[in-house]
Amino acid sequence: MIGARDSYLIIDTASHELSVVLKAGGKLSYATETNLRNTSKVLLPSVDMLLSDAGIGLRDLGYLAVTTGPGSFTGLRVGYTTVKAWAYVNKTLCIGINSLQANAYISKGKTISIIDGSNGVAYIGVYDIDKSEILKPACVHTADLGEIISRLPKAKYDIIVDNKIFGCVSTFRLEYPVIVCDSKIALPRATEDYISKNKYGSHESLILEYIRKSQPERGEGDI
Repeated sequence: MIGARDSYLIIDTASHELSVVLKAGGKLSYATETNLRNTSKVLLPSVDMLLSDAGIGLRDLGYLAVTTGPGSFTGLRVGYTTVKAWAYVNKTLCIGINSLQANAYISKGKTISIIDGSNGVAYIGVYDIDKSEILKPACVHTADLGEIISRLPKAKYDIIVDNKIFGCVSTFRLEYPVIVCDSKIALPRATEDYISKNKYGSHESLILEYIRKSQPERGEGDI
């Protein structure tokens, strides 16, 4: 039997790519899906496959981690409700990870984390070496990203982006390197840092971080 404290499952449904990471018996395994039409239908088989290959069940996990936003409204709710339900049933500790902060863990330095938000908008957050916030996560027009980055306090940053926003950010001719995030590296790093800092709780501790208003809630002037 794998000790609970040695294992965790991470679910990221915030972006245009589904990522699932399992750590069991000291080994990491992964499942990804880029062609997402129905996240909920893809998520459960991906989790089942990883758990089956590892020879464990949900009850054997020490932690359930999920990205809590910003990101796709529908995608976020799928990951959030799934993890919350599993944690409630199995009394598993939960970890909610900000999507922008999670991507920042790909770098060991100061980072500018950017995620595509579709329809000409993006989410941006800036993080220090210890992954604390320098700039609070915000939703902005993609056309304004270059100006926003140029106004940041001068420092050596890595710009971490998702695949969908990479082409846009690369056109700004910025002085900082632009790196596409690898969730297989970033998500375990973020999760293990949260565990080391005791940043976990019950299923009730999970809170979604939408940042952007839903379409019906947006008024004139809202992004």
